[in-house]
Amino acid sequence: ATNALISGANVWLHDPVNNVGYGTAPTGSDGAYSITVPAGSYKLGGKATGYAQKSEDITVSANVSNRTILLVTGFTVSGVVRASATNALISGANVWLHDPVNNVGYGGPNTGSDGAYSIVVPAGSYRLGGRATGYAQKSEDITVSANISNRTILLVTGFTISGTVKDSATNALISGANVWLHDPVNN
Repeated sequence: ATNALISGANVWLHDPVNNVGYGTAPTGSDGAYSITVPAGSYKLGGKATGYAQKSEDITVSANVSNRTILLVTGFTVSGVVRASATNALISGANVWLHDPVNNVGYGGPNTGSDGAYSIVVPAGSYRLGGRATGYAQKSEDITVSANISNRTILLVTGFTISGTVKDSATNALISGANVWLHDPVNN
């Protein structure tokens, strides 16, 4: 680690309770940023070209100065998302990489009409996943130790299962319940 100042980094604070984000113009040659927010708990994040995105929890109850965000040089994982049955490019797909050891996720904007995605992450082992409306979510294990390009994610047409979760004794609806479906064949 060089602790070099990073020019052109994007820095933001996200309030997960109210789903409000705050940001700044990209950092200058001095790597400095300044964001004014109300008191609260936030995710402080930063990213720059060639570096993996980083975020951390921060509670703001007074001015905070000299808060350094250390970005790690990363590798780019890129490719396209396609429909398995037709090989058509999928627009609007969400693609992510999840580091299960550190429980950190990385993502980018949804795919455009070209089906393309590109995410920068530090070296490590990840679950690469993709999902789009009308398709079943897909994920697979990958190891990143260099740039990976032309990685195609094939999504299969999906079917929706919906319903409600109720208390068996009172028949009352249960709010906030987690529901899942496990495919023992494809794990």
